[in-house]
Amino acid sequence: FSGQGGMLQRARGLMWLSVAKNAANPERDSWVVTLYDEAMAVAADTDRLAATSYLEQHIKHKKETAVVLRGCHSVRSISTGT
Repeated sequence: FSGQGGMLQRARGLMWLSVAKNAANPERDSWVVTLYDEAMAVAADTDRLAATSYLEQHIKHKKETAVVLRGCHSVRSISTGT
């Protein structure tokens, strides 16, 4: 979250921690949840808001990509008869 060297991208870090936390198995990946909680506790409100916006964009992009991929599969099924 706080990074080492280079340009800090706290909001993007929070967004990816959110993605990881949502995908984590609480029993096996408790460290991910802990890292997320610790980062959120020290994050500025502006970083939290920006992270939420990035997360919404990420989810929207994933949904759009899934629709396109399903469409490609449908076209392939029609053309190959499978």
